[in-house]
This record gives sequence, C-alpha cells and structure tokens, in this order.
Amino acid sequence: LQDYVASIGVRLARVAPRQDVPYGFKVIDAPDTVNAFALPGGYMYVYTGLLKICSNEAELAAVMAHEIAHVAAKHHGEMMTRQMGMEMIAQAALGENPGAVASLARQLFTTGVAARFSRKQENEADSLGMDILYRAGYPPDAMVAFMNKLLDVDKKQGGGGSLPIFATHPSPQERSLLLQSLVQQYPAAERQGRSYGEDRYFEEVLSRL
Repeated sequence: LQDYVASIGVRLARVAPRQDVPYGFKVIDAPDTVNAFALPGGYMYVYTGLLKICSNEAELAAVMAHEIAHVAAKHHGEMMTRQMGMEMIAQAALGENPGAVASLARQLFTTGVAARFSRKQENEADSLGMDILYRAGYPPDAMVAFMNKLLDVDKKQGGGGSLPIFATHPSPQERSLLLQSLVQQYPAAERQGRSYGEDRYFEEVLSRL
C-alpha cells in the first residue's frame, strides 16, 4: 500500500513546478481519519480513512496534487509567518532566540499541521493542484468528484463539517464551485478520455483495507 501511494506521488511530483524539495509519501493507518497533509519540506501523509472513501486512483491523486500544490507554492511558510510573525521566524532562523525554535517546532508539528490555510491559498492550491493532476495524465474532473464526495459523506454524518479534512481545508462548498469552474479550462474530449484507474485502485487499495 505504501509503495502504491508513493508511486502516485512520484508521478505527480515529477510535474510539480517546484523541484527543490525531496517529496516523500507515507500512509498512516488510521481508518477513521479522513485527511491528508503535507509538511513544508515536501513530505506528505495520507490516512487510510481517506483511502477508503476514494473510489479510484484519480480521486486519491487529486487530494495528493492539492497537497503538493501547497508545498510548491510555499504556503506553509506564508501561513506560519501570518500566525507567528516574521520577527520570531527571523530570530529562529538566525539563532538569536532558542525559544523561538522550540515554538516554531511546536507550531509545525502540532497546530501547524491542523492550521487553516487562507482562502486565497486554498484557491491557489486547487488551481495549481488541478494543473498538476492534469499534467500527470489524470482527469481533472476527479478533483471535483472527490470534493463532492466529501460533502456527501459529511451530509450523511449529519453535516456541520465533522470530517477531519474540513478542519484543515475550509469552505468546501465554495471550493466545489471553484473546482467546477476551473475544470472547464481543459478540453472536454481529452478529459473524458482519461482513465480514473478504478480497477487498479480496487486491487491495490480497497481490497486491502
């Protein structure tokens, strides 16, 4: 399962606009957690709970492309600067304040992972992520399909954004509308001719969970 997810990540990372980070991909065995996140250095973590609700490889690739886009656009640094202030980050970088280093570490590995990106950053990650998905050979419509699936799952659970992924990715309804708009920039005939990888996904993932 790790190898399969990593192979998708490598395929996506190969066409990412940022190539100065060592992208890595790991699966976390947490079947009740529907989420995925990436760290600033390019390492991404996908929970098995998210793998379970994907129907095909393209939907998983859509989530991963979105996270790669956050790394490629350097959104983590922008988010931490906004939350903690440039002065503290500069002190940590220059070694002037050892306490700042510890504080940044806590931010990164606790609240930083769960912190919300801004609406602008989410929109950028959706746009860039869809382009990465497309250039890697996947149907960009898969990103729309997965977002709508999240909304359906949330609705069945009573609504209110109870899924963990909503805590780190705000405004799912607005993002769904944005994605539906973004996908129109790609030729319809080409989009429809691309494989979603349903059979491969069932064999490699769903039959193992």
